Amino acid sequence: MVIKGRTALRIGVFALALGLLGWNYYRSQNKSPAADPTTTEPAVAAGKPLAPAKPVTWQLGSLTLTACELGQPNSGLSSAAWCAAFQVPENRDDPASRKIALKLAVIRSNAQVASRDMLVLLAGGPGQAATESWPAAAAALQPLLAHRHVLLLDQRGTGGSNPLNCQPDTNAEQANEVDDSGFNPAKLRSEAARCLKQLDGKADPRYYTSTIAVQDLEDLRQALGTPALGAPTFDLVGVSYGTRMAQQSVMHHPEAIRSVVLDGVVPNTLVLGEDFAQNLDAALKAQFARCTADAACKQRFSDPYQTLYQLRDALRANPHEVSFRDPQTYKTVKRPLDEYSLASVVRMFA
Repeated sequence: MVIKGRTALRIGVFALALGLLGWNYYRSQNKSPAADPTTTEPAVAAGKPLAPAKPVTWQLGSLTLTACELGQPNSGLSSAAWCAAFQVPENRDDPASRKIALKLAVIRSNAQVASRDMLVLLAGGPGQAATESWPAAAAALQPLLAHRHVLLLDQRGTGGSNPLNCQPDTNAEQANEVDDSGFNPAKLRSEAARCLKQLDGKADPRYYTSTIAVQDLEDLRQALGTPALGAPTFDLVGVSYGTRMAQQSVMHHPEAIRSVVLDGVVPNTLVLGEDFAQNLDAALKAQFARCTADAACKQRFSDPYQTLYQLRDALRANPHEVSFRDPQTYKTVKRPLDEYSLASVVRMFA
């Protein structure tokens, strides 16, 4: 069929008009959010659908968790997590006793469907908090996120769980009376009494024990369960004092534990801290013996055990103040350098 010139022109004009009408309608239905101050929707790239919004909460059992960041004290390290507060009675024998909120966090698994059992990091100390310890341990435990969630619970009295923190004696600090001269029973009793007075009305230290903390962990496990599947089992990773918590958990709730890793075991029969001096001396002798048995090491360092004790004797005879920059506040401070500060440095570096 042959279309005459005038007819073709009319068809072209009609098509152009339809195109303009369609374009105006499209613009009215897809107005740019940036140009409309009343909209709360983000701008959409042409032809691309809106990305689904990230969830702000996560329901895990009966707990509602919210997105959070876990920071490591005195460090720039942090980790993304899901956090909540978990309420428990301070005195479990008295239902009307004070309620305390325990800080918990979950590092979510990378798996689409995570394993039912959960990895639980039990911090050391005693006094360390699991949520504060995670950023430092994350690299070592990261591969486990491929299959399971990691549960972090600050034990009562630590971190964000009604911490038993006492403020230092500012009057003594201002008067430069900080005493690092070793073990002083009378001074320790005085400091303990002052600390207890600060905690009055906030916490009763009688209820901040390992056994009671184990019951907190079991209550949390039950709260993480569902009516259909029940409570998950735990894979415990205990470090130092955390190994005591792991052993107590197995003792009181064996059905709750799937596996246990103990790193730096603290037996239940051990009074934690009483054998530190003996263990340090044995470790130094064993390490330095390897040096004296090696010709090159012995030639360079002679007898390091004897050298260490010569330094101790020199500082005992001539203790003196040294100035250094505090690694946390960056302020210049003065502290005594004596045999006790030497012993502290050697223990931490050992």
